Amino acid sequence: MAEQIRVGEKLHKKVEKIAKANFRGIKDQIEYWAANDCPHPIEMREEKNVQITVFQDGDSVDQSLRIFYCKQCRHHVVIDSMPTELSKKLDEIVS
Repeated sequence: MAEQIRVGEKLHKKVEKIAKANFRGIKDQIEYWAANDCPHPIEMREEKNVQITVFQDGDSVDQSLRIFYCKQCRHHVVIDSMPTELSKKLDEIVS
């Protein structure tokens, strides 16, 4: 069995909140992050800024995101945290 990773209560609550928002358990959320994170050196990443307009209750809200494109695995890595709906829209745009 692998060694357990000890985290503070504040971090645990934050990860639990993210997992619940994505309809996952904490373990599943961590597995998702590990499977989708880019393991390549930062030198392989190109920084981009993306402007996205989200419509909420008839109003448009502009949000700017900082993302990186890995030239080695050809994946976009989102650095800034964002709501799940916005994350899904970004995935659709860059796929």
